[in-house]
Amino acid sequence: MRRFSLPRWARYTIYTLGALIAGCAAAHFAQSESKLPAFDAKRIERSSAPAWSVWTRYTTPVFPGQYPATGDPSVIRDGDHLLMAYSCFDPRRKRPETCLATSKDGFAWQFVAQGDDALKGQALRAGSSRWADTHETPFLMKWKGRYWLYVSGYNDRGGGSMNSFPAYLGLAESDDARQFRFVSPEPVMKGTPGWYDSDAIFSASVVEDKGTLYMVYAGHCWHNCKVKPGVYLLGATSTDGRTWRKHDRQLFEGAKMPAFYKQYAGEPEIVKGPDGMFYLFFSALQGDDPHMIGLARGPTPFGPWEFRPEPIVRASADGPNDAETVAPSVLIEDGRARMWFSGFSKRRMKAIAIYYAEAPWPLKQ
Repeated sequence: MRRFSLPRWARYTIYTLGALIAGCAAAHFAQSESKLPAFDAKRIERSSAPAWSVWTRYTTPVFPGQYPATGDPSVIRDGDHLLMAYSCFDPRRKRPETCLATSKDGFAWQFVAQGDDALKGQALRAGSSRWADTHETPFLMKWKGRYWLYVSGYNDRGGGSMNSFPAYLGLAESDDARQFRFVSPEPVMKGTPGWYDSDAIFSASVVEDKGTLYMVYAGHCWHNCKVKPGVYLLGATSTDGRTWRKHDRQLFEGAKMPAFYKQYAGEPEIVKGPDGMFYLFFSALQGDDPHMIGLARGPTPFGPWEFRPEPIVRASADGPNDAETVAPSVLIEDGRARMWFSGFSKRRMKAIAIYYAEAPWPLKQ
């Protein structure tokens, strides 16, 4: 197994929970439960762009989690409530793991009862997969009557995700949306040596269209690359959710990127709109500058893309989310697009929590 030391410039592009924990003192997260401000519906900011809907973001978190290292939301509608998988912090192992919460309205969340107060809502356990001891950046979906949970996993050898490549993609399933079990002792997808995902696969998102599953994910290649090192949005297709065939090029290849975009795109969310178009939400990874969330739409899950010229959300001038905004999860329901995302705070030991934004449908006028 390889142990990598990324160049300084590359580290700023990897804002997974594992990278956050490595960058701060893990003991800080283990000894203090989240103390971020309570949600305040009156504290908002707006983002507009010509011919696109105005996004309203709330500047206080809707879900701070149990510890101040809570992010990577993946939200689905499940009957009369919402179910969210997210990356959480395990204080005993001082590593990320995957947890669950529920809500009636998307603003007030409760941990899914699992009988463990040390880490409330824990969906996956240490040792639950043979190929990884750490799981993060989950994607949750309900398909064919079961709950499917895709997670990125790696063996943490110190230094978090950025020093623990390779990271693979695994699949766990559940009948009751409480405890999930991996469907195979091996990952469902690994990186291709030398290609865009050679070192890591993070932040998968899946949408079904005409009987085929389309996955969009963030591929990382930093070492021994046959392509330019960096982070890339990639695609894959499947008919059963377990065997995947990779798309042969990066999704933004040849695209005319918006002016705010500086370096890479990561942590995607792909959603099919009521208009039959596909909406791709993504983290714009801006190197040393604060990351932000962008939006594109296209006729297929893999493009070609028309970009919103301005980001949906960025670092807030009001409230604790004064640093990165990344990792969107989106539902389109009740005449609006609803987005939950990870927000970082510099002023509070780089705490990370889950925030909310929304826009009226249609997203493009």
